[in-house]
Amino acid sequence: MNCYLFAYGSMKKDFINHDRLINEKFIGNAITKNKYNMYPDSLYLFPYGIEDEKVQHLKGELYFLENGTIKNIDIFEGVPNFYYRKLIPVICNDIEIKAYIYFRAFSNPNSFENQLPIDSWKKRFEDFGVKLSEIFNVIKGYK
Repeated sequence: MNCYLFAYGSMKKDFINHDRLINEKFIGNAITKNKYNMYPDSLYLFPYGIEDEKVQHLKGELYFLENGTIKNIDIFEGVPNFYYRKLIPVICNDIEIKAYIYFRAFSNPNSFENQLPIDSWKKRFEDFGVKLSEIFNVIKGYK
C-alpha cells in the first residue's frame, strides 16, 4: 500500500530512528492542518502526539511510503498498544495532503511529561533523552 506518512518525532531526518524511512521519498516539511498536542515521554527519548488535545499545529516531515512500509512502521510503533495510526490532513508545500500519523494509544503504559507541550520535536530533546537514559541504565546496573 502506497501512502503518505507525517513523521513528527524520532523518524525525522537526523534523528535516532530515521533509518526506518531512509529509503522512502521525502516530500518536505509539513504541519498538521488541525490542532493536536505533543509531549515528550518521561525520558525525553521520543514524543507522543495526542489527538484529543486541540492545542497547536504539529510540525514534522512528510514522506511517501511504498511497498508496505506502513505495516513495518505499525510494528515499530507498537500498534495498537503504544500508538494508533490515523489518516489526517497535513499541509506540505502549500498543498493539503492526507497522511498517516501515529498518536499515543490510551492503553500506552509509558508516562509522558504533560507539563511541557511542544509543537516540534527537536534534536536537543533527543540528545538529552539519550544522556538521561544512559545515566538511568548505569544507576540501574544495566551497563
